[in-house]
Amino acid sequence: MGFGGTVLRYMFRAFITGVATLFLGIPVPRHIFKPDRFPFRSFSFEKDGKIYTKIFVHKWKDLVPDASKVISKMTKKKIQKNVDEKALERLVQETCVAEIVHWILILLTPVYCIGLPIGYGVFLSILYALGNYVFIVIQRYNRPRFIKAHELMIKRNMREKRGKQ
Repeated sequence: MGFGGTVLRYMFRAFITGVATLFLGIPVPRHIFKPDRFPFRSFSFEKDGKIYTKIFVHKWKDLVPDASKVISKMTKKKIQKNVDEKALERLVQETCVAEIVHWILILLTPVYCIGLPIGYGVFLSILYALGNYVFIVIQRYNRPRFIKAHELMIKRNMREKRGKQ
């Protein structure tokens, strides 16, 4: 089998697994994801996601594919107008789910290589892992910003409730 056939075989396996993982992630209860705990909490070197501005994630993050734009059951990955506390909390949890899904896909890359020439499999796996890591970076950039927006909304709502009393 030539390089083209090897690439197609790898892409087919990755595509099938990616779609399956995506649909398996949809029904997972969001409340089990704790954004303030490992592995989702920002590491100190990430500076609450600010480190990712050095690679200009804020400029290119909206250019990568987003399944939530085509699958109606998925939560949209942007803060919508008239968003409430629950929706923001859900958005934070969605970044955790998306991160886990992409880590799983990276960990599955050896499976895609079964029956492929080793050199091709390693090369394609590195490309695939890097492609998935892009999505992990986006989640790790967005999550602290969404958490901060959620916290600010909670404080604002508490002030409003106190003002009405």
